[in-house]
Amino acid sequence: MNPDEAKFILSAYRAQGRDAGDPAFSEALELADADPNLGRWLQQQQAFDAVVSEKVARFTPPSGLRESILAGARIGIRKVWWRQPRALAIAACIAILSAVSPLIWRAAVSVEGNTLSEYAMNYASRPFVLMEHSQDISQLKAWLVSHNAPEPVNLPGELARLKGIGCKTLKYQGKKISLVCFDRNGTEYHLFIARHSDFPDLAATLQMRSHGKWGSVSWGDAEHQYVLVSAAGPDAVRSLLL
Repeated sequence: MNPDEAKFILSAYRAQGRDAGDPAFSEALELADADPNLGRWLQQQQAFDAVVSEKVARFTPPSGLRESILAGARIGIRKVWWRQPRALAIAACIAILSAVSPLIWRAAVSVEGNTLSEYAMNYASRPFVLMEHSQDISQLKAWLVSHNAPEPVNLPGELARLKGIGCKTLKYQGKKISLVCFDRNGTEYHLFIARHSDFPDLAATLQMRSHGKWGSVSWGDAEHQYVLVSAAGPDAVRSLLL
């Protein structure tokens, strides 16, 4: 399978990872995992789909739209173009696209960072889609292991007791890293995990950073480097590790 064939297959891959277990997508997903360009394309497509799906679900048709369309269909005389059902449908689509276009652009911008902490904060603050969903952390760990990605080991403090949301793999500076998302009373916390062998220059000491409402804490153990990020701020993030 080449990247163009994979794109054709993955164009039908639904947002939120609902098709993650479908064998029809497995080969294309493996290729996207191994090919950085294809992986970025899939990430952007999934972010686009997620934003559009959310906006469409929240869209409320104008009052009386159905009646206007049915009435227009019954009228045999020449109609003003903007009252025709097709024109109304086009207008509705334009309204939806106008609402989501700023978010689509935001989702398509590539994520960068001079450090893993900077990359993690930039990534977490933009729309993204998880590849696997579960509240069970052991299930998320197993999924990461099956994809040859670093798994969270010996999580400290309160973080070890949080419910999971989901996980995915990412590429940072050409190396595979993992993202595991947690929930704490409705607030999301995003844990990025990298192997020390891939990034030997990363500091293992506890470090805190903030940018606007976002905060991060980074630390390391014998095998991994961790960065925990949340919009709750650095103090809330740090409290999970104590």
